Amino acid sequence: MQTKNRLYQDNIGGGLILRFVHRQAWLAQPPQKTLADLMLPVSLVIVLPTNSDNCSTQAQCVLRVRLRQTFDIESLQEDDIAFNFVIGGDGNVYVGRGWNQVGAHMSGYNVRSLSFAYIGSFQNQKPSAKQLSVTHLLLERGVSLGKISPNYRLTGASKLEPSITEYKADQLYQSFSNWTHWS
Repeated sequence: MQTKNRLYQDNIGGGLILRFVHRQAWLAQPPQKTLADLMLPVSLVIVLPTNSDNCSTQAQCVLRVRLRQTFDIESLQEDDIAFNFVIGGDGNVYVGRGWNQVGAHMSGYNVRSLSFAYIGSFQNQKPSAKQLSVTHLLLERGVSLGKISPNYRLTGASKLEPSITEYKADQLYQSFSNWTHWS
């Protein structure tokens, strides 16, 4: 019985409500130094893949986010996880750098954008319905909080930098092709 309850709690967001998994809950390391503040509101939101295995439970997603932060800090020499938010296949939003700090997701765009990274690799597989549903909610929240400009542009990383192969995620980007702010 306890396992059943735990599984239910594990996926309580499910993409139907905006449920943040804060840094403490995914066992984040503290940033290596103080992160710069973003000039808000931003008018650009960049979506990109984490290029990792997918996840469908909070336990799996926590592991993916934690591994990504470790990779960003130890291998890429970043000060923290590169992304502002990481969107799991469980329908939860994992807080990376959050609304207010400059990300390290794309050189040349970091100081003027927020990054939504999707757990998975999306060359041959679409993001889950939960991931897409919670993206709408996250964008709405960002606009309502004044973090994202109401006339924002939503775009894929490979649309901005087509030559960088790590941003290739055709199925991810195609999922947004009919969204109002997509370009």
